[in-house]
Amino acid sequence: MSDPKKKAKKPEYPGQSPADLTGRQQRKRLMKRLGEYKIGKEIKGYEEYVQKMTALDVLMEKYSVKNALGVAPTMDAKAKEAMGKAMEETAAAGEEYLKNAQAAKNAGELDSLKNGVPMIVDRLQGMVRRDRECLEQYDPAYPLSLPQVLETGRSTVIHLEKVDVEEHGGAQNSRIPITFRGRDGEQRKGFFTRETKEENSLDEYVNELLDKAAEKCSTQAGKEQVRGLLKTYRDQDPERRNGLSDAQLFRMLSEDFTQKEELGGGQHRIRLKAGVLEKKLGLSRNTVGLYGFEALGKIFIDYDKRMNEKVNRNLSEAEQEKQQKRIMGEYFNDLLGTEKGARIDNRNSAMSAVAQLLGKPKLIAGAENMRFVDDKGKTVEGTFMDYADGVDLADGGDKMKLVNANPFTGENSYKGLKQMADLQVLDYICGNVDRHQGNMMYIPDERGDIVGVQGIDNDTSFGRFVNTDKNVHALPSPADMNIISADMSKKVMGLTPEMLKFTLRGRGLSEDELDFAAKRLTTLQTAIREGEAHYKAHPTDKAFEQGHLRTVENKDFPKLKITQLCGTNLFGLAYSMQRSVNEHKAYKKYAFDPQARNKQAGMQQVQAAARGFTGGYLRAALAGAGKLAEDKEKKFKIDDLTTGLRGSSPEFDKMAAAAKKAAEMERELRATPIAPTTYNQRRREIDEAVEELGRTSDAYLEKKMRERKAKSLEELRGKNDYEQARIDHAKRIREFARAYEKPVPLRGEDVTAMTKQDLEEGRIASELGEMQDKQQAMKLVAELYAKQQKPGTPDQETLLQQQKEDREKQSVEVQSRVDPKLIFKPVKQPEPGGPEVGA
Repeated sequence: MSDPKKKAKKPEYPGQSPADLTGRQQRKRLMKRLGEYKIGKEIKGYEEYVQKMTALDVLMEKYSVKNALGVAPTMDAKAKEAMGKAMEETAAAGEEYLKNAQAAKNAGELDSLKNGVPMIVDRLQGMVRRDRECLEQYDPAYPLSLPQVLETGRSTVIHLEKVDVEEHGGAQNSRIPITFRGRDGEQRKGFFTRETKEENSLDEYVNELLDKAAEKCSTQAGKEQVRGLLKTYRDQDPERRNGLSDAQLFRMLSEDFTQKEELGGGQHRIRLKAGVLEKKLGLSRNTVGLYGFEALGKIFIDYDKRMNEKVNRNLSEAEQEKQQKRIMGEYFNDLLGTEKGARIDNRNSAMSAVAQLLGKPKLIAGAENMRFVDDKGKTVEGTFMDYADGVDLADGGDKMKLVNANPFTGENSYKGLKQMADLQVLDYICGNVDRHQGNMMYIPDERGDIVGVQGIDNDTSFGRFVNTDKNVHALPSPADMNIISADMSKKVMGLTPEMLKFTLRGRGLSEDELDFAAKRLTTLQTAIREGEAHYKAHPTDKAFEQGHLRTVENKDFPKLKITQLCGTNLFGLAYSMQRSVNEHKAYKKYAFDPQARNKQAGMQQVQAAARGFTGGYLRAALAGAGKLAEDKEKKFKIDDLTTGLRGSSPEFDKMAAAAKKAAEMERELRATPIAPTTYNQRRREIDEAVEELGRTSDAYLEKKMRERKAKSLEELRGKNDYEQARIDHAKRIREFARAYEKPVPLRGEDVTAMTKQDLEEGRIASELGEMQDKQQAMKLVAELYAKQQKPGTPDQETLLQQQKEDREKQSVEVQSRVDPKLIFKPVKQPEPGGPEVGA
């Protein structure tokens, strides 16, 4: 019984769950726990990791702590470089420590990596990985504080409108089609998959089967032999089998020691190879006995039945759904070797991260982790996958109109071959055992040739097992791939196992799964080196020689044909689609129609809103305005075109002034988050600035057309190179103004789904975010007072108090008129492949 007099421990962050903490709060909490744990401190590399992590923490705090006005210092290029170096050193030290911890676990010196110091280091490594990705995207030319930089690393939160949602089922998950605005204002279309955790444990099931068989054995020694069967099998080949799940080992046992006899009609018989089992694993007939061997054979039959179980259609709809979920969960658990409680959906985003690491982000539909507020107001974790390019030819029907009769052997099809070669490399490194026709999109050109592919539904990846059954879910080995593109080969050879594992940190993968990905990488690198040595010693005109991976230069891909490359690989999978194409082309209604793409009906998207990134709309609308005034890459400045000695004109000078104003507005937008309370005003200012660009560019060009007597802009030519440069730039400004799309306004009570903290930070940042010290901030506030026609500027203490009161008042006003459950409703977005729809 607890002592009533004993005070309850005060929570570190009252009223907040770990998911609600800022990155800084989570880091501080984990650093504190790192010092409290004892398990794992004895592992080599711990002291060095703590030293590097502490140094990084001190540096991050330097650029995170706000002054009295709520402003954190901004980071210049030198600070970014120092921060990046500290993160790199910390990441390297963390990977070294975790490698040593994994070795200690395999040697039996550590029970698990899921508790103690190893667990904390793994979580900190995931945070460092996210922070580093944000830092790499940061441009010091648009100064931000560290908290603002790292804000981009927060999981996007989207809000679903109160509508019924049609979910589209996949083998592993159900998906919700949505459309929303991203962080930078861009439109995002795709599918949200709710967090999916492995609820079943095949490991427990197979061990129950072995216990069941052991009870039928004749002797105690026989019982122990059967119960220890998996350990005996694992110990025979520890390099290959250590780290595999018990269920995966059981499946391998089934492949090695049973024989499947097909009886027709989908029926088959499984026989136990008792003699081979005794010879290779030492199961003695005397100790196991006849009944023991019969029971052992039966459990393999039971396992096969469970893995091939069908949904009972006599059950209620709810029970059928529950059974389907269990069956599919166990099936993919069998393929991947996932542990109970493992996240399945975020393997999609993990594979997307590896695609970016290899410089091929478009090989698969992009994916990212996301928090989702459903139509009932419940927040759930999940993964968003972008709407894929291309067409799903596996669906057949009218989609066959998008390709010609021989789409894989056309003049431009070599481009598609190169992408297939790259995709199977990505699949191999990531252990994606579910690449089939249903999750590949084919990209045709205007002639109907397949010039690209894109993989979708990539969540069946990062397993601890490579399937050896070439008929079902086979993962092509490096020998099966036959070729690899030269640029992909260079990327793979430049990647280290440590870099790969660090990229995958914080994505819900176990250390065993990370190790297997690293092993696949090193296996592929060995195959590339062996292939280069082989073809150097044995030159040949053949596309490849069986068993040797050939590196192909980009210029040589047009010489290749898919028929040369087919095998148990992606080329064979794609070429099998050719038969389906030919079957459809036998009917005239499926003849190639280049316009068919525009006629495809898109899947209806549910409108959603991203929380807290309204400034992204404005940044997207004004993107590129800065280069109208100055382009550092091209060493261009508009002021160079307004030199009096070269004959500038008042019309051009006005246009130049408008361009510089728009450029300054873009710089401010990139440097300062926008509070929802100031959004509409800034939107109007931007509209006016772009309108001014259009008016002034039109005025200048009209004047030049009159002077040069040109009938159209295409005919307009300057009298010299200098004037021609001004005319060309005026045309560029005019095109920018014509292409401008007005940002969507926020309407009254629909302003927000942002929290009180978001509003508070947004207002401070929008007013003081550019200020690097208190004096600058004070100057800005004085200007604000002057603009508001307030008499005088109070002293510092009064000013600080006034600022605080203003913020509190504003927060109260917003809270009183905004229902936090309401969301921002953007204009209706077009369906994929459908027409544009107005507001």
